[in-house]
Amino acid sequence: MVSPGAALRAVRERPLVRQLILLYSATVLVGAGQGTLVPTIPALDDAFGVSAGAAAQVITAYGIGRFGGMVVGGTVVDRFGPRLAVTIGPMILAASALAALLTPWFVILLGIVFILGIGDAFWQMGREITGVELVRSDQRGRLLSGFMGFHAVGQSTGAVVGGLITDNFGYRGVFVFYLAVALTVLVLGRMMVTPPHQRHEAPARAGAVRRGPLAWVGGLREVFLAIDPGLRLSYAIFVFATLSMMTYRMVYQAIMPVYSADELGMSSTQVGLIFSIIGFCSLLMIVPSGLISDKKGRKWATVPSTLIPGVAFMLLPLSTVPLHMVFIGVGIGIANGLSLGSIATSTYDVSPPHVRGRLQAVRRTVAEVGGIGGPMLGGYLTNVHGPGMAFWATGPLALVAAVLLFFVAKETLVRSRREVG
Repeated sequence: MVSPGAALRAVRERPLVRQLILLYSATVLVGAGQGTLVPTIPALDDAFGVSAGAAAQVITAYGIGRFGGMVVGGTVVDRFGPRLAVTIGPMILAASALAALLTPWFVILLGIVFILGIGDAFWQMGREITGVELVRSDQRGRLLSGFMGFHAVGQSTGAVVGGLITDNFGYRGVFVFYLAVALTVLVLGRMMVTPPHQRHEAPARAGAVRRGPLAWVGGLREVFLAIDPGLRLSYAIFVFATLSMMTYRMVYQAIMPVYSADELGMSSTQVGLIFSIIGFCSLLMIVPSGLISDKKGRKWATVPSTLIPGVAFMLLPLSTVPLHMVFIGVGIGIANGLSLGSIATSTYDVSPPHVRGRLQAVRRTVAEVGGIGGPMLGGYLTNVHGPGMAFWATGPLALVAAVLLFFVAKETLVRSRREVG
């Protein structure tokens, strides 16, 4: 057995291990901060005198903030390096948490939570690029699946902590906790010894004209064209696959409880158990997902992560007993676990260093469209044709993504000489 002293010496002597500990610790904390918001919703309607539906819009505001902050955050990372992003992000989170703690108006609170989402987007982009620059390409799968898994653990823990704080100290106590989290993450970020940012500039094009100091915010066409011509179609497929993943996840969360209750007569407790099974199976796949992606190939993770949900969605409306939902939940959970970081890893594989942040941000921004539009489409189809139609309408999206990933997209894993030899 390794003694604690030996473990500490190993951490001190291995800078990479120390850096990863800092990154994963900050990831858990940011996830915990985000998770605390959901349990505050019932307290907000009482504190501000708004309806429950209006109080729930703090989650919408947070999501829209992340949506708007992705591309800007990715651009900041590309231009100034990830260290600035992992510093600015927690500073925005801390300032927003302090403002939310003090504001007496709900409309202002929504705006503050929107800015909170922007800070989250900045930090997420900086964290990912920092990690990607620390490890070899054949270690990215494990790195990114670890990020996703630790974030999920933080969110789950934060939900419990947020509920306890809200019950005992009110919603303001949650923002005090969030402020403490943001300041801690800021300190952890400053402890990271990231390499100096290299300004990887694309070759200048003939006739190119600089349009001013904010010209670097745009130019997404040029960013896309920076990808190797043989990999551009693969990148587009990765974007589409991410859209399909976010769509099926949000449709499942929004419509499955309705289908289970109305069509199968399941209780709320039974529905909650199905979601617990999904979460448990997802966590079990964190380590295997990274190993599969790094050792076997990216497609071994990305294709099942879209194929399984596509098949499950086509079978789900045919379910007649609650036991069927258990098997479908296991399949969805395994697919979620395999998707943790696998598409992100493939995107980093094809992204040139000088546009890495923006290409990743564009992929995530498109995914948020699926996250917002999926439940809206599912809700409309449920009202008009019943809940089963929502699954039949969105399931083919995942199946098409699986086919494109398998037959059209290129395998992007580049093995190290150590592995090849």
